[in-house]
Amino acid sequence: MVSFSTYSNKTIRTIFALFLFFYASQALSSSQYQNLTVLESHVHDFLDTQLNNSEHTKIVVNKLDKRLRLAACQQKLESFLPPGRPLSGRTTVRIKCNDDKKPWTLYVNVTIHHFEFIVIAKRSIPRGSIIKKSDLILVEQDTSRLNGAYLRETTLAVGKKAKQTIRANAPLTQRLLIEPQIIKRGDPITIIAQSSLLEIRAPGNALASGKIGEIIRVKNTKSQKIVEARITSNNTVTVQI
Repeated sequence: MVSFSTYSNKTIRTIFALFLFFYASQALSSSQYQNLTVLESHVHDFLDTQLNNSEHTKIVVNKLDKRLRLAACQQKLESFLPPGRPLSGRTTVRIKCNDDKKPWTLYVNVTIHHFEFIVIAKRSIPRGSIIKKSDLILVEQDTSRLNGAYLRETTLAVGKKAKQTIRANAPLTQRLLIEPQIIKRGDPITIIAQSSLLEIRAPGNALASGKIGEIIRVKNTKSQKIVEARITSNNTVTVQI
């Protein structure tokens, strides 16, 4: 006759053995699959290297679906970026496992944020206004969300004309600015005729309006001659001789 204590001990040993078998089976099964957390870390480290470990960059790797089952890769993982795509904003990283028996490829979605100090309008700037330094401020922003050639120095905007109304706190880009006409038709000007050896100055009048770098017709008020000259600064044009 089997005692209660003997039966209980056998039962306990059986349950413990089943538990060990189930745990070992689960561990073996898990080791057959690629660790998804390791994959996410691999993608982050790969991008960090590509970005030269920039402290002004934040990398966000999308979490992989926990139901994903990939064979554990026994080879070194290879990573690739889409050709021709900038390392900014939303993109994908292709991970490739070249195991002979169970090779696989996975695309991982990521977002790369870049933070830079850029020129921002401190207040609303009306269309046609000449921009002053007091209108601007440098602010650190996530430039991965911006379109256009945003400015990083206030000197690139000061003295330019607002092509349209620029709202307060808006980033300034080249497309929002135009060079102002610094000489208007009828303005008194100084004509500088210069060569590598000499420079001659004469008074004149502008016969057309223009911006810096443009060529306009001007009249020498002493000789009454009309010539074409390039605008080089406020009320000054230059003629090469």
